[in-house]
Amino acid sequence: MPKRVLIVDDVEQVARHLRRLVIQAAPSATVEVFYDADVARRCAGDTPFDLAVLDLNIGPQSGVVLARDLLVASPRLKIVFVTGETGSPQAAEARALAPVAILEKPFAGEALKTVVRHALETAAE
Repeated sequence: MPKRVLIVDDVEQVARHLRRLVIQAAPSATVEVFYDADVARRCAGDTPFDLAVLDLNIGPQSGVVLARDLLVASPRLKIVFVTGETGSPQAAEARALAPVAILEKPFAGEALKTVVRHALETAAE
């Protein structure tokens, strides 16, 4: 069964770029992109994802809160956060969730691809 990847970023251009990188890293994965945390939360409840790539600030909402909600529904979900603010209190909250990675924007595309490959390889464990 193909791996499922969720991407949530409120900036459409960034979300599309993240999608391209994830597809390059995992061509057989099913990738779903959302620009709103509430919509992503509702859709994620239908079928669990293996990996979520989340912006820390999704408009007025917190990527950390979304990650917590997703983890309640799917405790084995791997999380990758992307942010421009790794020194923020929200980034500290994100670290407490033991994500696969927190990548600071701007980051090299290869960095995300490496993290995605690793996360999906270990998603079944």
